[in-house]
Amino acid sequence: MRSRNVSAFIFSHVILKCMKFDWEFDAEIEPESFRSRPPYWRWLQLALLFIVLSALAGGGWWRVRSAEKALLQSVQDILNLEVASAQLGDGEQFFTFFPTDPFYRFSQLQPINQSFYAGNPQVTRAQLHDDVIWANVTYTVDGATQQRLLFFDQTSSGLRHRVHDNAFWGVQKRTRYPWGQLLLHEADEEWRSGFATAIQRNLTEYSNALVNNRADFTFAITDEFAPLMVDSPSFPSPRVWGLGADGEPSAEYWAAFDHAVVTQLELANEYTIRFAIDVSDTASGYTAQDVRFRRNSFQSLAQAYMRLHPDITIEIVDLTTLPTDPVARMRLIDGAVMPLSADLVVSGAILDLTELAKDPSLQTGDFYEQIWLGGYWQNRFWQLPLSAQMRMLFYDKAMVESAEILPPWTFEDYEELIAAVQAQTEKSGLLLSAPDLLYAHAFAYNSGALDRNQAAQTLQWFSQIEETRFLNELEPAVRRQQALTILSSNRQAATWIDVPSEYEYHSLLSGLGVAPFPSSDRLTSIAPLWVEGGMISSASEHPLAVWDWLIFLSHQAPKLNRRTIPARPSVALETSFWQTVPQPLNAVMRSAFPTTRAITVEDRRYFSAESIPANRSQPTPLRWFSP
Repeated sequence: MRSRNVSAFIFSHVILKCMKFDWEFDAEIEPESFRSRPPYWRWLQLALLFIVLSALAGGGWWRVRSAEKALLQSVQDILNLEVASAQLGDGEQFFTFFPTDPFYRFSQLQPINQSFYAGNPQVTRAQLHDDVIWANVTYTVDGATQQRLLFFDQTSSGLRHRVHDNAFWGVQKRTRYPWGQLLLHEADEEWRSGFATAIQRNLTEYSNALVNNRADFTFAITDEFAPLMVDSPSFPSPRVWGLGADGEPSAEYWAAFDHAVVTQLELANEYTIRFAIDVSDTASGYTAQDVRFRRNSFQSLAQAYMRLHPDITIEIVDLTTLPTDPVARMRLIDGAVMPLSADLVVSGAILDLTELAKDPSLQTGDFYEQIWLGGYWQNRFWQLPLSAQMRMLFYDKAMVESAEILPPWTFEDYEELIAAVQAQTEKSGLLLSAPDLLYAHAFAYNSGALDRNQAAQTLQWFSQIEETRFLNELEPAVRRQQALTILSSNRQAATWIDVPSEYEYHSLLSGLGVAPFPSSDRLTSIAPLWVEGGMISSASEHPLAVWDWLIFLSHQAPKLNRRTIPARPSVALETSFWQTVPQPLNAVMRSAFPTTRAITVEDRRYFSAESIPANRSQPTPLRWFSP
């Protein structure tokens, strides 16, 4: 734009100079002498003037055109790199082109944005406006051409996406209608009547189905991919979501807009929520009795919820009957209770619940903080915690007392204990059927997020423990049964890790002890927490209804017969959870629980059963985006 203004200035300056030259006469020259010149002289002057002006104007136009082409190519180069990164699943490279705002980054995982990067985006226009680039980009989705607007900042490290530019969008205006209010920016003013008509049509169609009996419905058209919220319904501008080839909102856009209105009005039409439950535990494995108990418990909870919401059907689905691919699996259900994994997040298979967690009806203060944190990854909230499993360190009193190294233990003490037991007897000092001890060690020496260096140190420490029995080569359920067999046969190990519900089983043999995990200083033991919670599929047609169902579940006792800790203190109090735990197990659990730490999505990648014998500190790289 600046080069264009300079060219215009030069152009006008030359015109003025030429005009002055053409019409300024010397007073001493007689008109007759001027007329006496050949006739072609006048035309020659005009021709020369035209050539000069054309050359100047052409040069300015060429410079402006060259600058625009260079700018357009710069934006295209960035988009090409983003597309290549997405195709390779390289999230780290992909996000270097985006600002650090967590929501804006993770919004790129939404299916609508993944379609953009898969649609061969091509820049058709790029203009500089006060150091901000406005770029028009076309792409193809299902054979149809679409276009959207992108913004970029010029930084020292190159172009970087900008969330929005107020200079383009203008002021957000509020207009009142009989049904409520519509908010949209000046840039979208031409479609105001279309938005109002669509909202009115949906309100008329479902006028008898409003759950909240809202007297005033307010809907906002946003300048970015707005998050799903309970009390602030919104939808992105067609310039952000994607316009048709003709520059108007496409039929696909209006269909998506109608769905957003219906969803965020919380309409109580009759519909079914397919909800999956996980009946496999990657750490220890469920027994057949566990599976039956879990399935029957969720069925009874679904019946209770449906009595409160007669228009909604909750269909409980066994997760093992669905495809193993996380994206394909989540497309077939509305939500699930299962372990949170990075694959679910980076593939865009589940919804970001960060804004939904601000729902006042959730009562976030009524959650144990250490359990609540288990639903986060990279500063975003992906899973509503329902319960947590804290495994315990059990020991044989006779073997420990003979070694004369009594709890509480530091990790150095624990090494000496294992070595002493194995030197004095033919039994193992440690039977490990789950990686909790490794997490306890890593947490004890690293208060922040786990990294490859800490994982390497922990694996190095573990490899120095002699003759440790680790049943990593077995399937989870078989591993658990084998561990119980070893511990039942005259107790062949001095220490082992198990779930609290097995306390009575291990007590069948005399001399059972319970201790906190070893620590770095003998004072603060950090036990790992395995958090289980509910998530919402990004393919769900009824995300807010699933959210309401998850809140209902969070107020219920955990449906697994393993003394899993409720996520809410109020539920623990209502069900007398802590009071029903027998002594001395109760004393150890109560003292250890305040300093427990949730195993996050990132943490889960370090100490899998497969990685431990190989001492692999580097987790398998994540493949971002849908395959």
